[in-house]
Amino acid sequence: MNEPKKILIFQTAFLGDVILTLPLLQVLKRNFPNSEIDFVTTPRASEIIKTHPAVNRVILFDKKNEQKGWKGVFKLANKLRKENYEIVFSPHRSFRTSILLFISNIPKRISFDKSSFSFLYTDLVFYDNSKHEVERNLSLLEKIGITISNKEIPKIGILKTHKEKIDKIILENSIGKKIICIAPGSIWNTKRWTPENFAKTIELISQNFNNYTFILIGANEDETLCEQIISQSNNSSAINLAGKLSLIESAELISRAEILISNDSAPLHIGVAVETKVVAIFGPTVTDFGFAPYGNNHLVIENKNLKCRPCSKHGGDSCPIKTFECMLSLTPEKIFSEIKFFLKN
Repeated sequence: MNEPKKILIFQTAFLGDVILTLPLLQVLKRNFPNSEIDFVTTPRASEIIKTHPAVNRVILFDKKNEQKGWKGVFKLANKLRKENYEIVFSPHRSFRTSILLFISNIPKRISFDKSSFSFLYTDLVFYDNSKHEVERNLSLLEKIGITISNKEIPKIGILKTHKEKIDKIILENSIGKKIICIAPGSIWNTKRWTPENFAKTIELISQNFNNYTFILIGANEDETLCEQIISQSNNSSAINLAGKLSLIESAELISRAEILISNDSAPLHIGVAVETKVVAIFGPTVTDFGFAPYGNNHLVIENKNLKCRPCSKHGGDSCPIKTFECMLSLTPEKIFSEIKFFLKN
């Protein structure tokens, strides 16, 4: 197709989903270098988008607060209508998104056949459950004649100020050793490996490799969890930076780490984007959903022998059968035996 003047990408799901939409943004910009590409996302995810070199403008959809309800939907639709976008790509599949984009009067609207109210789109692409989410999102480009043969890894726009912030932290904490980042949080309770197991893993690594500094990261609500892990690990040199870094600063820190140990949550996708080896702990969810670390040299730790997995797509607040075996069966010793090959004295 001819190069459009204005393109919109709409993704207001969780942070990890937004990161996995970045390859779509990147390929669009590479094929249409003169197009303005705007991106609608949530306030939390906007930080990841606004520094990306391929994006023209970030438009916020604060659907849980200021733009909550149908009033917010119509207000945003009216705003988008005035922008005269020629085409919109929507990996987000909610009925609210379908309605919003329909009444925005964007002439070409591309989404998945699994989207709620999919009849409101002009073009639909088969949602292939066998593909990784990155590849599924890129498949939306088929409707404009673009096919991808190579892996497109998401990239994060890290600025000089972000790098200087991490330089300062490393200097202030006299970090002379190699770094292991640990991201123990998740908004889904059953996706969290236990604090005791994270602590024991730190102990095992420290006992066998004495040249690593452990830095725990996360959001404000993860600060107490990270402090608990450090206390139980008996590692006085471990550092708790939960709530003290922005998303991009966290990405810069992760980029300097030898490995990132993370639950099945957004940090693992940040690790992939900055080309750090990721050790991902999967409990209630499975890699077949398409959200495993993308690319090469990453490791997924999971118990494949449980009939109860997966119990849901996102995990939940509690184990449905009250055993939590999917996580408790993943012992620190098992994880250490898997990741020690990533570590060097």
